[in-house]
Amino acid sequence: MEGKEIINNKELDYNCLEIETLCKLFTLIIRNDRFNDGFLVHNLQNGTIFKIIKALEFKISNK
Repeated sequence: MEGKEIINNKELDYNCLEIETLCKLFTLIIRNDRFNDGFLVHNLQNGTIFKIIKALEFKISNK
């Protein structure tokens, strides 16, 4: 699955993704905002960034 496919999939459990993939998704959002003004805010408002952070927290605490 590609990054944009993952971000657009509202049913995906982010806890099943690897730490590296979660970091790449976060980077994708930050970099994409440079060319698509408001992309970062949109992903904050729709909960995607929260899901990424919570999944990272879950992965790190369960190592």
